[in-house]
Amino acid sequence: MEVCKHCGHEMGGEETFCTECGAPKDAPLTRAEAKAPKAPMPRKKKITLISIGAVLVILLTAHLILSSMLDPTTKIRAMDRAVTNNDAGAFVSELSLDEKAWLNEKEYLQYMKENDWETIREQMLDAVSGQQRFDTIIRDEYGSPLLSVKKTAVIPGMYKTYEIEAVPTEIRFLTNMDDASFTVGEEKITVENAAEDEVNAKAYPGVYKVEGEASNVYGKFKDTWEYQVLAEESDYYMELYFAGTTYDVDTNQPEAILFVNGKSTKKSLDELGVIGPVPDGNKLVLHAEWTNDKKEVVKSGQIRTYDGDYWGELSFYFEEELEEPEESVFEYVPESDDSEAAEAHVLDFREVYEEALNAEDFSMIAPFLEDGSQASAEFKDYLDGISGKGFTYAFTENNIVKSTAYGVDGYVVTTDEAFIFTDSEGEKTHYERTKDYTVIKDGDSWKIEEVAINETNRSDG
Repeated sequence: MEVCKHCGHEMGGEETFCTECGAPKDAPLTRAEAKAPKAPMPRKKKITLISIGAVLVILLTAHLILSSMLDPTTKIRAMDRAVTNNDAGAFVSELSLDEKAWLNEKEYLQYMKENDWETIREQMLDAVSGQQRFDTIIRDEYGSPLLSVKKTAVIPGMYKTYEIEAVPTEIRFLTNMDDASFTVGEEKITVENAAEDEVNAKAYPGVYKVEGEASNVYGKFKDTWEYQVLAEESDYYMELYFAGTTYDVDTNQPEAILFVNGKSTKKSLDELGVIGPVPDGNKLVLHAEWTNDKKEVVKSGQIRTYDGDYWGELSFYFEEELEEPEESVFEYVPESDDSEAAEAHVLDFREVYEEALNAEDFSMIAPFLEDGSQASAEFKDYLDGISGKGFTYAFTENNIVKSTAYGVDGYVVTTDEAFIFTDSEGEKTHYERTKDYTVIKDGDSWKIEEVAINETNRSDG
């Protein structure tokens, strides 16, 4: 028996229409009638599909953010804005810098502007937009290196960025003094051997002030220079020569030892080769001493560098036959007698020194001492050594014995001193000493350069 395809009603073999629904016997099924109903989607599957969609959205967002952050043109645009706004700090913040290199931010930005910033910017854009496999050097109009654009992989094969590194110029110092110190900003550089050719510093283009200090047996030097450092392919040389006069030596006894203001340099005229440099304005009294075959000490005549024009040459000549001098001690008679002022300086020092010992305070006596001298170092070490130990000092005598001229503007002041030392347990020791204070004139003031203890007597109780 046949049934209706639409409603399932039984139909007779002769019937051409369904008596139930009226549909023709051979009428085709509609799409809705032919489609079987579907079962609803499981909840777990729905959650999985939603999660996958959320992850894809997050990944796409992260990709867009990373791509924006790592876009090298963002850095270049920031540098361009800094140039337009004349913001040196913002400009250098976009660069990788050598922390040891000198940098004057304002001078550096000005240098970039003066060397055609627009061309420099276009070189950087070309470097990051191409497919260069190696670092790209950005150069100024003279071909000197300014910047290095380096490709860096953040995630290999996926993300990359570019680092823009500022290229510093290597600096070499040319100076005429050994053991010279130079200061730029807060950085201090020491040149131990002026003859050595080595890289002493690095600097980015700009103007720098260099302050230098040095000393030799002829005096102390202090000078200031200002240099404009340019971008250079090769090293940049700074000529840091201290002002002074250098003299050639003329002598018939090259083995003679040179004396400066009565002090031996412990070097022969032959070893020295030249005398100098001598600081401009320094007053020096020079002579040389030579021991002949008879073991006699022979002195040359004195030369005062401030008294006459020596045309760049100093002569130290010795007579072959000279009587041995009674003393080999250098003596010089100064033009004016300032011995009383030197003696007063020593007595004033002794008065303050007693207070400094009991207060354990070196700064109280520092103004009486030549900065960097033997006396300054020894007194500071002593006061540091007694700090916190509870010692006390009572000076009982400070007497001047004599004063002897020393060099051009100095005296050796001899004293007799007595004091009572009390240790932390109350034990007392009496001291009597004879000392020599070497006092030199420093402008309108006096400074103690050296103190020598000649004799000490002590007694307990």
